[in-house]
Amino acid sequence: MDQCIQVGYMYGPLPASSFLSCRKTVTKEIKRVAIVGRNQMKVILISAARERRLSLSPDLWSDGYKKVSYLGCTAQWVDRDWNLCTFELFCLPYRKPNKTAVNVLQVIEEGLALYDLQPFMFDIIWVCDRGSNLKKALEKYNVVHCIAHRLNNTLQKTFYQLETSKAKKDIAFGDYYINPVDDEDDQISSGDSEEENVPFDDDDVRLIDRLTRSVNQTTVAPSRNNATTTLAQLPSEAKRALVTIIHTKELVKYIKKTNLNQDLEDRGAAVLVQNKLIEFLKPWTFVMKRIQSSLIPSIHTVTPSIFIINTSLDVKPTDAKQEKGIMFFRQRAKQVMKEMICFDPIHLMGTFFNPKTRHMKHLTAKQREECIEYVKQEMLMMDIDHQVQLPLDSLQVQPITTTSNTYMTDFYLIIEQDDHHSTQQSSSKTSSHIIEIDLYLKLGSDKTTIANSDQENQEYNPLSFWKKKHESYPILSKVAARILGVPATSAAVEREFSFTGNIITQKRSKLLPDTVNDIVFNHSYNKFKQRFGDISVHKL
Repeated sequence: MDQCIQVGYMYGPLPASSFLSCRKTVTKEIKRVAIVGRNQMKVILISAARERRLSLSPDLWSDGYKKVSYLGCTAQWVDRDWNLCTFELFCLPYRKPNKTAVNVLQVIEEGLALYDLQPFMFDIIWVCDRGSNLKKALEKYNVVHCIAHRLNNTLQKTFYQLETSKAKKDIAFGDYYINPVDDEDDQISSGDSEEENVPFDDDDVRLIDRLTRSVNQTTVAPSRNNATTTLAQLPSEAKRALVTIIHTKELVKYIKKTNLNQDLEDRGAAVLVQNKLIEFLKPWTFVMKRIQSSLIPSIHTVTPSIFIINTSLDVKPTDAKQEKGIMFFRQRAKQVMKEMICFDPIHLMGTFFNPKTRHMKHLTAKQREECIEYVKQEMLMMDIDHQVQLPLDSLQVQPITTTSNTYMTDFYLIIEQDDHHSTQQSSSKTSSHIIEIDLYLKLGSDKTTIANSDQENQEYNPLSFWKKKHESYPILSKVAARILGVPATSAAVEREFSFTGNIITQKRSKLLPDTVNDIVFNHSYNKFKQRFGDISVHKL
């Protein structure tokens, strides 16, 4: 702007078109930059895919203005410097007539074609939600389902969210819902200005007391399977807690403004159950935030996170002082977790490749054994990918006078010697793999240090260990790079859609979908360059 003012001062009024490029010129430049960037990123991505270190997270999304559907995909991998890299590959317009698995797979392949990654689809680890079309489209490949979606569904099932959203005034809640005419809290929540002017009277106290009345110091029978309890079968205390959750949004503003909890405490009355709900949800909040990180690896935190949540749901000595409704949902949550949460082999291996949890003490003996077997299989795959096949003529076969009857004999001798050589080689490789695993289990420690009082404790990054020790574990470290590069959730592609939503605003709703895809790429490409500098010298 200052430059334009200076030019205008020197040369007089000039048309804006002399300074600003037209829409077509800007679009062409965006496309040109994207083409150049994709050619550079192609080399890095192909190298990561060839070494089986690449993970992709695809998903579908629609913008809020033109309702155009997009298929986005983000990549994550560990480079040779043991940095965790993330990149937004594409956000392609979805032009298919429907979202069947076949069509979804075709659009995914169309996006991969921009980077020549189609030949590596079986080597890539795919991370997605449990949408039926994505599950069907990727069923042939190595898929890990988003653990954040699963935990969210667990909470929804625990608190009957789907049932209560369909019919809030179901007969099961008839005795607990307040008549809208008499519910002054609903009127108060309609606007902030009204909330400040509405007086606090005894009717409001009775309303809160009705929703938060304390119960006798008893607990819900732990032998009951709360996970199968229907909404209509809820105990009265659990119904009260559930209705309190539904009303919390309306109550919280009023309570904060009037300091109602303190007033009730001073009077010796029951206080709002909100603090118990917050205590219940704190571990879930911590876990959900941690597993969605893309700054440091997250796959190794899945099993510890589930352990943290399950521990928070265990029976404690202070449970006698808890409100019975919350007790019911704690027990129900633990039972629902047991039914819905199932660890993928990659979750187990992620735990193993974190030096601090390599012994997997919080897992069952069966899970530990299975994890070691999965690691051995991955190590064999790494050997297969990198070994050089011996030519057939290198096998030393004693010369035999060939007749019409000895052709098959010669063939069998060659095959038998080849089998013997392969068996010896396989046995040798397996032994070396076991040695690496045993060495890592015995010596792969990385002691935890407590930060000084003026220094913030940062979460441990297992990549720091493998960066220092990868030469000691030549094959195991390759598997570690593959596994630790897998995200625990599909949050990265959700963030991509969030950025795309900021591009397609009301003023920019006429942007072509292909231009949107180029803008998304250029944004990610610039962030990648800012982090790693010259991409041409970046260690793949």
